[in-house]
Formats: sequence, C-alpha cells, structure tokens
Amino acid sequence: MRYYGPLPQVWFTDAEGTVDTGALARYRETGQVWAEWDCSPAPGDGDAVPDKTTA
Repeated sequence: MRYYGPLPQVWFTDAEGTVDTGALARYRETGQVWAEWDCSPAPGDGDAVPDKTTA
C-alpha cells in the first residue's frame, strides 16, 4: 500500500459485480487483505492427454 497506494474496490468485487463490503471495510480499517481460493482442478481440467512427440 505504501508504494502503490490503496487497492481499488474492484479487488473486492466478484465476477458477478458484487462487492464484498466486509472485506473492503476490513482492508480500509487495517490495510490487510485476507484471501483464500480453491486450487483444485476445474471440471474438464486434466481430461485431455497431451500428445507425445518424437524427435
């Protein structure tokens, strides 16, 4: 934050355009961002088998 300024509201907005007002308020009060995500494969990921090429 001290190098680039505060994060804009879009960082707290989901794909549907809904702002996580709790997270945004916590960030504005504390300067901290709490995040989590699911790193499991999306449906269809890993289904394709890469082609093997020969040299």
